[in-house]
Amino acid sequence: MIENLDIKNMKAFKSLSVSDFGKFNLIVGKNNCGKTTLLENIFLITAPSNSTLPIKISNFRNIAFVDESYWTHYFHNLETDKDIEISAEVRLDNALQKRELTISPSRYYLMENGRKLEPRLSNGSSVSTKKITGLKYHYQIEEAGSIQRQFEMHLSSDGDIIKGMLPEGYKEPLFGAFYGPTLMFADIAPRYNDLKISKQTEQILKVLRRIDPSILSIDLGINNNVYCDIGLSSLLPLNQMGAGLLKALGILLAVFSCKDGVLLIDEFENGLHFSTMQELWRAVMESAYAFNVQIFVTTHSLESIEAFARVASERLNFSNDYRLFRLDREGDSAMMTKFNIETLSSALDSQWEIR
Repeated sequence: MIENLDIKNMKAFKSLSVSDFGKFNLIVGKNNCGKTTLLENIFLITAPSNSTLPIKISNFRNIAFVDESYWTHYFHNLETDKDIEISAEVRLDNALQKRELTISPSRYYLMENGRKLEPRLSNGSSVSTKKITGLKYHYQIEEAGSIQRQFEMHLSSDGDIIKGMLPEGYKEPLFGAFYGPTLMFADIAPRYNDLKISKQTEQILKVLRRIDPSILSIDLGINNNVYCDIGLSSLLPLNQMGAGLLKALGILLAVFSCKDGVLLIDEFENGLHFSTMQELWRAVMESAYAFNVQIFVTTHSLESIEAFARVASERLNFSNDYRLFRLDREGDSAMMTKFNIETLSSALDSQWEIR
């Protein structure tokens, strides 16, 4: 589980420190304050050895064209002379691990038979060596005050490792998954199939029936589309039943797919009616305990915050597992205000504006 996080020079953040994450972390704040960027930084630190993650977080924002500006937008105020630094304390099997990831722009020549070659972009066009041609990663893991692992890699514009290499046999011990408003729908069918194989579909069906009591069952049909049985003469595609059901299924399958890992959900409330929030939060919390998943969620919805607080308050024995963080940013300054479940409930009762 990720406990603390420090970020320097990454996108919206010149500097940001967050301490005492819980098992469930709800992140709120005004538009453009950096909520999604915070999730992206957590995503990067879950698997720093995965060289494709910087590419993925750009794809999440529909940024695909690779030129020099593609790399500069990772750096705060486009200041590429200052390295990005992400560090986190992660507890795995009761051992506290410190992870440090430094990202800097790559400006170098490729070599062939002792001759410098001009780097090229993926479309074949040449690039001046004064321009950024990729990213350089330096990653190290510390435990009990000593460095256990460190390595350096240079990444191409496609996320390929073109210089340096991972230690032989290295495998990241912490799995992380990032889902935005539409991303969780892309692989619903294979994840639902995995759930069927493990005979664990009934828990999800119970939640979906609370949202729509007409649902009898869910199954996979042609081209791996998800269909539901509501007692008619034929099955209906689930996406015809409304965006809320599809979103609820996507979230619950995402929790299942992140066993023993970290799940990041951006804009939790999109497509959901406020009346379904409480049941969905209850199911997410139950599933996260069952599959040992740490949850990070952003939201703008007061109804979602209230539902989160109500369901968390039902679990008095686990009250320390729940956090709400309000992110505020003004110019280069960013700060997080932490609410535990007691202070959050008091703030809501007093009708404070905490979003």
